[in-house]
Amino acid sequence: RFYIQADNVDIFNLTFQENKASKGGSLYIYSNNVTIVKSTFAKTSQGSSGGAIYVALLNNAYKTYAINITIINSTFSNNTVTSQGGAIYMAVGTGGENIAIINSSFSNNHADDSGGAIYWAGYEGVASNNKFISCWSQTDAAHPSSTEDSSGSAIFWKGSNGLIYNSYFKYNSETENGVIYAAG
Repeated sequence: RFYIQADNVDIFNLTFQENKASKGGSLYIYSNNVTIVKSTFAKTSQGSSGGAIYVALLNNAYKTYAINITIINSTFSNNTVTSQGGAIYMAVGTGGENIAIINSSFSNNHADDSGGAIYWAGYEGVASNNKFISCWSQTDAAHPSSTEDSSGSAIFWKGSNGLIYNSYFKYNSETENGVIYAAG
């Protein structure tokens, strides 16, 4: 797994497959201005959140961040977690961030809690022209929820000023609140 703490990082045309970590099976991002283009994240599994990518809250007394994360033309498949964000987990703060996920595909990603493909807690973001196929989150007697926010087979979004458009959703399932769950 890559732990990214430096600012202004570009990841282009890389494949991450069968990686494991407690958070972020392939990438753990604790930085600003990260761009991921034409990369593949497949078959990652780990114990907690963000099967492929975990974006951490930037809260540093020495540095003020305006978080910018861009993911373009990337593929996320068969990633699983026991908590939130089967493919991507982002808990990025209370404003000032700019997150974009564009022209990417998510298939067969699973979270035992919320956000089968994406768990997004933050503001100022866009998800456009993406495909979500056969992603799911599951909360039942065998997989009890660890939070009260158990929802969103494809996307769980908690925040404001978010935009999801021109995207395709097929065969996604969730036991409580649908394919997209948005809360302010």
